[in-house]
Amino acid sequence: MKTAKLFVEKGKSDSGVIIIESVNPYIIGRSEGSDITFENPYISRNHSEITFCENNFVLKDLNSKNGTFVNNQKVSETGLKLSHGDKISLSNYENNIVLVFWDNEATVTLKYEPNTKELNDTSIFEKYITIDKLRNVYIKKDLITPPLSSREFNVFEFLYLKEGQTCSRDQISFAGWPEREGDVSDQEIDKVISRIRNRLEDNSSSNFKYIYTHRGYGYSFKNIDNHQS
Repeated sequence: MKTAKLFVEKGKSDSGVIIIESVNPYIIGRSEGSDITFENPYISRNHSEITFCENNFVLKDLNSKNGTFVNNQKVSETGLKLSHGDKISLSNYENNIVLVFWDNEATVTLKYEPNTKELNDTSIFEKYITIDKLRNVYIKKDLITPPLSSREFNVFEFLYLKEGQTCSRDQISFAGWPEREGDVSDQEIDKVISRIRNRLEDNSSSNFKYIYTHRGYGYSFKNIDNHQS
């Protein structure tokens, strides 16, 4: 069985993290009978559906009134394969629901072969801190060595992909410890965050603060453009 997560980035939900499994289809909508329910006037009673097909989670629109979108691309009734980090929007109104799809296996199955041209492309390094698909972290084009541990990278990647947003400890626990399904103490999370902070600051020539603490809730990450450094 394959599992994935939906992080609720925008909108009201009973949980900030929704676990989905390959063995079940999931109806998303306003109806109380939906598998994933949101109380929102812009969401149809049966708005969209996530199924599992050919080793991929697939999102389909169920002829909703206001549409389903992935990374601003409208989803049809035939469906769209979801990829790690995809942003799902239910309707395109301002007060919509936004979910982030998190593939638990993405970091161990994704293959990536960088080449000299790509690494020399300045557009890749527009930000002061960048990551690549080989789980490397760069600060102003310089590779951090030794690399972050697997746990540290999982947590940092989650904050990095949600730059500028405050992430709860609950969300961070699912990203960094997926095998424990949220059963992670605040102390464990704080220790990993502290190690990440130290690694970034030790390798940076800038005095800029990258990871911010939101007491009683969680953390956020802020990057800077290279020209600001």
